[in-house]
Amino acid sequence: MPLPEYGNQRLTSEKIQMGLKTRWLGKKKVYCFYEVDSTNIVAKRLALEGAPSGTIVISEAQRKGRGRMARFWLSPKGDGLYFSLILRPDIIQERGQLITFATAVALASSLKERGIDSRIKWPNDILIQERKVAGILMEVSADRNRTAIIVVGVGINVNTSIEAFPPSLRDSVTSLSLNIGRPLSRIRVFQDFLTHFEFWYEVLISERFEDILRAWRGFSSTLGTRVNVTLQEGIISGLAEGIDSQGALLLRDDEGRQHRIIAGDVIHCRPSS
Repeated sequence: MPLPEYGNQRLTSEKIQMGLKTRWLGKKKVYCFYEVDSTNIVAKRLALEGAPSGTIVISEAQRKGRGRMARFWLSPKGDGLYFSLILRPDIIQERGQLITFATAVALASSLKERGIDSRIKWPNDILIQERKVAGILMEVSADRNRTAIIVVGVGINVNTSIEAFPPSLRDSVTSLSLNIGRPLSRIRVFQDFLTHFEFWYEVLISERFEDILRAWRGFSSTLGTRVNVTLQEGIISGLAEGIDSQGALLLRDDEGRQHRIIAGDVIHCRPSS
């Protein structure tokens, strides 16, 4: 549905594109909605209809926002940024997963510019003081010509109050405004992210993969930490030693064996007092 007036900082394509410092990202089309089931769902439909790379879908709220591992992403109206980017990268399939790493680096670096010290939990959760402030969900499909389509969905808790979160989550989540003690312009936060994302995406498609992985390691809160990783076959515990050239987590268990983990749910083990 069309986006009605929502506060004095409603998200509109005109406001988002005004002063946007990117060269191509968001310059062609920005679709703004009041409420959708999921911006990724809308973006995938638009991509199949021919929407070009760099198209953005953003909504004031989501009814069925999703994160990794099929988790629900809380999306209260007007408080956060919930958006998806349509991309058509010409890179080898094995490197496609690095788009999530580039996205995480873009977000962490854009927050660093604001003086906000955020960290990345493998592979792409953004944390502030070990509390989740943003998440990333990448989905891959193909159009009628079998050309790869990548939709990157991002949710950022910008001005979300602690009361907006369910009691069960309040010890593990935060928002940017809770961290710095004042509300932020969602449009400015969004524009900053887009500028950084465009840079890191171009690093990716120019096949400078190690540059992305090096930057990711610099923001990582997982590497060098003891973790529990939940996999379909069970839980593996050990030291997160590194990531390989495709972003897989390299974990050394207590028996000294190294495991290469492509997907799993990581929990950082807090040192005992």
